[in-house]
Amino acid sequence: MKSSNIAAVFCMLVLRTVGASSTPHLTFPEFVKHHARTYTGSEYVVRKNLFEANLGKIDSHNQKPHKLWKAGLSHLADRSMDEVSALWGWNPTGRPDNHAASTPNTELMGSRVDPVPLPKSFNWTRLSAMQNILDQGQCGSCWAVAATAVLSAHSELYGDGRMLSAQQIVSCTPNPHSCGGTGGCDGATAELAFDYVLENGLVDDEAFPYTELDAIPQTPDCPSKMKAPKGSRIGLEDAKDFGLQKVGNNFGMTGWERLPQNKLEPLMRALVEKGPVAVSVAASEMWSFYERGIMDDCVKDAVVNHAVTMIGYGSADDDNYWLIQNSWGGNWGEAGFMRILRRDSDEETEEDFCGWDRQPEVGSGCDGGPTKMRVCGTCGMLFDTAVPHFAGHSSQNSLVSVRSLRASRRHV
Repeated sequence: MKSSNIAAVFCMLVLRTVGASSTPHLTFPEFVKHHARTYTGSEYVVRKNLFEANLGKIDSHNQKPHKLWKAGLSHLADRSMDEVSALWGWNPTGRPDNHAASTPNTELMGSRVDPVPLPKSFNWTRLSAMQNILDQGQCGSCWAVAATAVLSAHSELYGDGRMLSAQQIVSCTPNPHSCGGTGGCDGATAELAFDYVLENGLVDDEAFPYTELDAIPQTPDCPSKMKAPKGSRIGLEDAKDFGLQKVGNNFGMTGWERLPQNKLEPLMRALVEKGPVAVSVAASEMWSFYERGIMDDCVKDAVVNHAVTMIGYGSADDDNYWLIQNSWGGNWGEAGFMRILRRDSDEETEEDFCGWDRQPEVGSGCDGGPTKMRVCGTCGMLFDTAVPHFAGHSSQNSLVSVRSLRASRRHV
């Protein structure tokens, strides 16, 4: 994701038509006080005008008949479109395989003997990791936050249940080819995060808390900023100790894979049988004002620009949905979550809802990336998805050895 110079922006069932809120909107002075803004002079006027324009967009949406979701004031209500879009900026052209000679393994979930039927609804909201909703703040770090949420969830399912450090990923993940951005708060990808963690390990969030700040990747500054995890004998004062951190902080990760592109069943099966999945989506301006319901403001020609954590799927009345965890704090959306329309009918499925992303340069993908990409699923949900592998995963789902997985990963 690209960087931002601004403060960043549980699932409940609602009726098919989401009614207007009985709670009146805050006035701008009330909004300023509630969110502890410190505007003065001309900036106050600019922010007030933006707030009132955005309030108009919210009211306009909520007056639509038969809408599936309700808009409301979020902490992004005084931001411009450019400022909000700076929170996205992640693009899946910046994937680890774009600058490598070998092909990544994408077949780990591709073959099953007598697969068990998938449930009609499923979610991982019971996990503690899914209740830890991080606000990425001024940092364009959706890629790191999504990857950390997925890794923490899998650690809870298959390891010792650690809450892992998103800041270490932001500060230390190398991105020499500017994939998904230029690194740190200026963006990268979830796959790069997984690759970095597999090679270097990851400390707990308590040891390296989130600060929204960059560090210089590929330097000794990263380990020197960390505190040794509780119970660890490894000192992190010297850079030479960082190489040992993988041994001292082994939380069970054995590899990662990108799921088959634009395919529905592998994503749903990985979600149910393994755990939460890092996915790319096409966020729009109206995401800033999402309050509750099922987001359906998605077009086929989607510009995929944001990374989130897929944690479930289900249905409300006659509408199916995906359930995602975002990185804009627990006060956004449905307590930090969003439901997105999931097409699953005889007329149209997620795999049928396809178009072209004709702006792959949004988010600064790797140099020399494609000029357009075919994307499928509501908000491009099926295009780019990745899941880590842990020692506790069922052996029948692990179709290659860790060695072959390592050999097939691409490094940039």
